[in-house]
Amino acid sequence: MTDRDFRVLVVDDDFRVAQVHAGFVASVDGFQVCGTAHSAARARELAVELDPDLVLLDVYLPDASGLSLLPGLEADVIMATAAADAASVRTALGRGALHYLVKPFAAEALTARLVAYARYRRALAGTEELSQDAVDAALRELAAPLAAGPARPAGRTPVTAQLVAESL
Repeated sequence: MTDRDFRVLVVDDDFRVAQVHAGFVASVDGFQVCGTAHSAARARELAVELDPDLVLLDVYLPDASGLSLLPGLEADVIMATAAADAASVRTALGRGALHYLVKPFAAEALTARLVAYARYRRALAGTEELSQDAVDAALRELAAPLAAGPARPAGRTPVTAQLVAESL
């Protein structure tokens, strides 16, 4: 991996939530938001046009499910969605999503996954063949945030507080 930032496309139907998530991403060293999309069609266009490294993807989009986008994306994906049903989680992970974050979530939850993602990508950056130990180490890096402490209760996150403040 080069020293350039990881480019992230944020996809969420709610422009306010997309802005909050983009702010979370932009606050993490080594990551930059290259675009935002509020529909599946626009996400497809931007994914081709911008060639992001990572897509932060919602399931609920106005014109199609974010899950239907997964097989066609040429980028890594972290789901960021209110879809908390087991079928959506299984589908997303089965189609290649690296992480699944249920909204609302704290900036720290996304940050932990982005940092783990950067370590994972760097571990797999070379062109040489990898040993099983190296593959296992890269996968451990990706899974590292999952061993973190308990999540905040739903509705008590900075995202919710910001959306409430904006509404008032």
